[in-house]
Parts: sequence; C-alpha cells; structure tokens
Amino acid sequence: MKAKTLFFCLMLAMMASCSSSKDEPAPPEEINNGDLHYLYNGISIPLWYDLTKSSVLFHVDDQQAVLSKMAALGIEVDGSMVQNIILDEEEKLFDIKTDAFYEMYNYREIRTVNANYETLLQIPELICACPYVTDLAGESIPMRSTISLLIDDYPGLQQAAEDLGFMIVAKWHWDYQFETRPIWILLCDKHTKGNIYEITDALMKLKITDGETNVFRRYGAFPGA
Repeated sequence: MKAKTLFFCLMLAMMASCSSSKDEPAPPEEINNGDLHYLYNGISIPLWYDLTKSSVLFHVDDQQAVLSKMAALGIEVDGSMVQNIILDEEEKLFDIKTDAFYEMYNYREIRTVNANYETLLQIPELICACPYVTDLAGESIPMRSTISLLIDDYPGLQQAAEDLGFMIVAKWHWDYQFETRPIWILLCDKHTKGNIYEITDALMKLKITDGETNVFRRYGAFPGA
C-alpha cells in the first residue's frame, strides 16, 4: 500500500505540474475533488466517502445491546467481529497515558459493518460510527476513531480538545532524522465536531499539527494501516 500511495502522490504531482496555463502547479484537490483530503509528503491526497460500510465503537458493557439493535435493523454482525482497540504491544512506547487511554480498555469496535454510519448512529449505545473512505486506487479503507498526530503545542492541543470535543489519549515520541517529535493519540466520538480527517484539518489550520501522515498508518487511520 505504501508503494501504491507513493505512486499516486507522484502521479498527482505530475498532473498538477501540467495542468496550469501559467506553468504553476495546481493544488491536487483542484484536479481530484474528493470528499476529504490528507497530506502525504506535502501533497494533498483526495479521499471519497464509502457510505455502504462503516466501523463502529462501543463500550464492552453495551456489546449485546449494540449487536441486538443492529440485528433489529437487519444488519448482519456477530460477536466474532468484535475487536479490542488497545495495542498492548505498543504501550511501552507511550510516555504519557491519560484517563481516556485506560478507558479505552473498555471499548470494542467492529471495523466492517455493511451499513451507512448515519443509520448506525440511531443506536444510542454507540460511542462512534464512521464511514469507510475510498482512495485513488479504489481501495476501501475503514475510518477509525483514533488518530496519531505530530504535535509540539500541547497547550494549543488542550484548548482544541475543549473546543472540538475530541479526547487526548496518550503521547509517545518519534525519532526521525536525528530529531525527536512528540506524537499525540486523539480519540473522536459521535459528539466530536468532525471525524478524524476533519479534526486533523482543523488542527492544521490552527497550526497545532503539520499533518504529516507517515505516522498515521501505525494506528489505522489512513491508507496502509
């Protein structure tokens, strides 16, 4: 997937360089207008919502109620599809764990539910329901409720969390090219003012993150997870 994404990044860059009458590169989104975008090596990559599939998040105590209500809606799921979202093997990398991190031990998810996420949000016990997205290669990718971002401005992140309604989960560090950068894991739910892509875009506009996405794939938020 990484090679595929890089190929499309290069393709978009070539298209942009040829499309302007003034010989100035046009932004990729002017060439491929997706529903959403994410940055990869400084290039904006379009994504499209796939509203036929969703991923959902719920508290373990509500699991039976969620499965029963999905069945009542005619959606076929079973307990074998339920997954734990905590990455136990990665915990040793975290420098900070908030209360939200420990609460996530009680959360469960189903990545592939063949239903529109808006239909699923009729189930009050769901913490979050997210549509899938489709990339330039036509691959359908689950949108997750967690995101991992490069963020140096912690006070700004705290204020944004209060304003936008996402939760700060944990911090770890990324050593890259002789530089150590703080990586913050954020959690969105159905009350957050936007999905992970929209929250990332908002944080970029606030200059709280630069949106580098080569770390996103680690947590399944972007293509290549």
